[in-house]
Parts: sequence; C-alpha cells; structure tokens
Amino acid sequence: MIRPPSPFQHSGRIFIFNGASSSGKTSLCKALLSLLPAGSVLLSVDDFLDANGMGGMHLIHAVRKIGPELVRSFHETVFRASLHAPFVLVDHVIGESPDWPDELRRQCGEAKLLLVKVACDVEELVRREHARTDRKADVFHALRQHTSIHEGLFYDLEIDTTRLSPQQAAALLVPHAGHTALTTTA
Repeated sequence: MIRPPSPFQHSGRIFIFNGASSSGKTSLCKALLSLLPAGSVLLSVDDFLDANGMGGMHLIHAVRKIGPELVRSFHETVFRASLHAPFVLVDHVIGESPDWPDELRRQCGEAKLLLVKVACDVEELVRREHARTDRKADVFHALRQHTSIHEGLFYDLEIDTTRLSPQQAAALLVPHAGHTALTTTA
C-alpha cells in the first residue's frame, strides 16, 4: 500500500537500526533511548513478533508463515509512532528482504528516516550469539545475516559495536539526533 503524504506534522526522526542478530542493535537502541526526550519510543521487531504469538521466531520465517502483511503491519506501527514521538528507534532486520526498505519509506511518507548500519566483527558476533539468554543461540542465522543483511542498502549512518559499550555507541549517535532535542548528553 502506498501512503499519500500525511496531513499530520511528524514530531521527530525515525532511526532504523539494521544489523545481524547479536550485532548489538537492541542494546544500542536501549542506551540511545535513555538519552532522548521523554516520549521517544523503541519499537522492536522481536517484541512485535512476541506480541503476535511468534516469539522466538526469526522475522524471515514469520513472514514466510504469515505473509508480507506482517512486515507492513510493523511498518504501519512505526509510521503511527512517528506522528507523536520525538524520536522512534526501530530495532529491525530490514535487510532480510530487498523490498522492505522501500516499503517502509512508502509507508512512512514524509517522516525523516535515518537508516543505521549496526555491525561488529565475526568473532564478537559469534561470542555474543553464544552468550544470548533470551533465546537459543543460532550462530548459523547470525553469520548468514552478517554476510547478507547489508547488501544493496545505502546507509545514512554506520556504527561498529565490536569494541564499544552500548552507552559509548549511543553517545556517538547523539549528534545525529539534533543537539537541541536531547535532554541529556553522554
């Protein structure tokens, strides 16, 4: 569905964080959220799957089971949040399908989207995947995403989380949020 321009003024920016499983997206998003103004939100595709009875399932498998409307529904949620929140942080795996970035841009109309590449080196990715406590480790899945998730995407920002704490990585992104909008600085 192509969304015509909205008559509503968007409150703020949408940061789309794309990266392999265990690259540090979720931790980075949570740390950045703590630096943003009240009312900013974090939308996680994993939380979205949990809320729709598909917890622990990889997004690409959930889409194969349910259909592309699952991702469109998540993107609609992102768009709705962008109408009210000063910042919307989206913990996504948008590179799983070549259609998803364009679909999200269409869905969000004139909202300010910033696509952020989240990466780390292979050794750290494998270590983090093995250390997961929220679900069973799936190193094959993380490595597959590591080699494919960024193909064909053009990023506004890139961050390598290999040697950075989530707080350090978030501090590097703060200037891209607009210094006057922040309530705290790192």
